[in-house]
Amino acid sequence: MDALGDRAGPLAHAALRFADPAPRGAEAIAAVADAIDALAHDPDAPEHTDATLIETAGALFGLVLLDRYPGRHVQRDRDHRIQLGAYGSFDPFAAIDRALDAEDPIASFRESVGMAESEAHGTGPVARVVRAFHELSGRTISRRWELELVLDDGVEVDLRAVFRATSTLDQSAVDRAVGKVVSLLEGSAPALAWADANDRILPRLVGPSFVESSHGADVWRLPWCGDVCVALQLRYEGRMRYVREREVDAWIAEGANPIERAVERLAARSERARFARIDFDEGALVMARTGDGLDAARALLPGLGGVLEPELGRDVWLAVPHRDTLLASAHEALLRRHADDAYRRAPHPISREPFALAARITPRR
Repeated sequence: MDALGDRAGPLAHAALRFADPAPRGAEAIAAVADAIDALAHDPDAPEHTDATLIETAGALFGLVLLDRYPGRHVQRDRDHRIQLGAYGSFDPFAAIDRALDAEDPIASFRESVGMAESEAHGTGPVARVVRAFHELSGRTISRRWELELVLDDGVEVDLRAVFRATSTLDQSAVDRAVGKVVSLLEGSAPALAWADANDRILPRLVGPSFVESSHGADVWRLPWCGDVCVALQLRYEGRMRYVREREVDAWIAEGANPIERAVERLAARSERARFARIDFDEGALVMARTGDGLDAARALLPGLGGVLEPELGRDVWLAVPHRDTLLASAHEALLRRHADDAYRRAPHPISREPFALAARITPRR
């Protein structure tokens, strides 16, 4: 565990609840298998026992994989994955859950071990799709979450549709499907006319890490609140890219207002946005968790105050720790604590700094 360091994330603490000292390698796999088998055949086990074993045995399984193969733990909100090798991704907690529900728990767990190994070798269900994209496109993948990729120039590629369409097909089918995505990606390089961008444009909030990265160099952005900037994206089927400065300049010259149109389109997509209130001892926290990659950008919406003030009052603080989360509270300390935690765990971080709802401005250019 000490040797794994940051690669293990929070897994070590949970694994030690399974066994302290924790076993290693084949011994650990055997111990997890025995625990699965015992619980699956215990009709009198309390309901909470399944959740405990999923958490602790899943953590140990993840550590065994990281001990054997290159990779690291990654987390998005409350979801955990193990990145294995250059392309693979695996959920050790889901593997334990599947085994407990299976007719033959040991056979199910054995299958999961084999699947994890194939992900590490680049031939697993996720890895073969990501590997095909890398090999066919020649592009550098700077960040990834399973089949959602961020390339070195900031372009985002979603290969989940390819995965679903080819899950039962051979590698040649995967290569053909990925090749279509690559051809579309290569076709997106020229500047787009406003008539073509008008129904694709959406706003995106970005933070210092984006501004300082190499792929942020020619991306249009406008300072907004604190260390947060507004950027613009064009969304296509299975891919997204940031709008460049020369494109915005050209559209404005045509008489368009790209930001206004982007916010207008976001508002239209926000009618079913999900907001949840969570009460703590020191006060309430409201969280937008729609999961469409646009929740942070909803801080731009003019009608946001009308949604939040009935729950939190007029003196509201906002935070946008990453693209999938917008946090709001009347208690700055409470908000700061949760924003900092979400920021540290985010694959697409924006900012950990709260700002006042009243301090927002409507971005214009």
